[in-house]
Amino acid sequence: MKMTVRKIAEAAGVSPAAVSLVLNDKPGVRPELRAQITDLLLQNGYSIRKKEEAAPKRILYLYYRDPSWTPYMRNEFSTRVMEGVEHACRQKQYSLSIANASYETLNRVLEDAQNTSCDGIVFLGTEYKHRDYQRFENFPVPLVVVDRVFSGCSVNCFSVDGEMGCYQALSHLKELGHTNIGYVTSQQEYGTHLDTEINFIHMLEKLELPFQKEHLYHLDYFQKDLQKNFLELLSQRSSLPTAIVAGNDIMAAAVVFALIQKGLKVPEDISVVGFDDSNVCHMTSPAMSSVHINAERLGELSIERLHHLMTSGTHDIQRTYLGTSLSLRGTTAPPRKD
Repeated sequence: MKMTVRKIAEAAGVSPAAVSLVLNDKPGVRPELRAQITDLLLQNGYSIRKKEEAAPKRILYLYYRDPSWTPYMRNEFSTRVMEGVEHACRQKQYSLSIANASYETLNRVLEDAQNTSCDGIVFLGTEYKHRDYQRFENFPVPLVVVDRVFSGCSVNCFSVDGEMGCYQALSHLKELGHTNIGYVTSQQEYGTHLDTEINFIHMLEKLELPFQKEHLYHLDYFQKDLQKNFLELLSQRSSLPTAIVAGNDIMAAAVVFALIQKGLKVPEDISVVGFDDSNVCHMTSPAMSSVHINAERLGELSIERLHHLMTSGTHDIQRTYLGTSLSLRGTTAPPRKD
């Protein structure tokens, strides 16, 4: 005859409440006692009511690609961000899918994310140069943007503190004795480079260094031979700076190769500092100094933010700027004394 819960409790020397906890798979009973009660329940034809495990949260890493960009323009930044996203998703046991989108396909990809019950989206906006930010506001799926700040728009954004990076690069060059410092960036808008150019000029002022417009170089980033492009710009200028900061390592490497082709020595004649601290830094001789960006951490932070939005039910907006550091190698030295 099947024992009642009360009889099982008496046999185990516990209260009926303890048997009920085990029967409903709830905490509050010691493991050894739980095993004893479970055996008695099963022997008497009871089934333990196991709670259904919740399905893992589903995250979409959405890499926006501008089709006018060509592969040589892309460095490892996006890969490193994705590695950080993957690591954080593994830690939280989230499932992760990866998709690319152009301007023409973006609406469809975002709609698919909603229809497939996606729980959160990381949008890598480095190449997103459009101003229709309203499509991302009040999006029904929690969404964070990485490497692009949507100004005037209520969207969670994660970016690099370009102001800090410029300050670190310029402070180092100033300590070496440089006062005539140029900046190399792109004609085309991407990522936070426009902001970084503004930050560079602002930090010159903060450090009481002169800004010389002649030494602000805008490369055609869509031109494959950036080295040739920089040499053309140099030929149009009447003087050279003693040091140059570049908006990323690809442009910085082009500057180094162009200067060497011109017969100048790096860093003896001109010092060069890149931005990103990517593997490109080790392709120049000497190896290149660069502002270090922890792109993996940007990816991790984006998942931490999504986790908060998905689990707290809040809809507050944050803009997070990740700090930088300076990786010094062989392309910086005191200016030559004539």
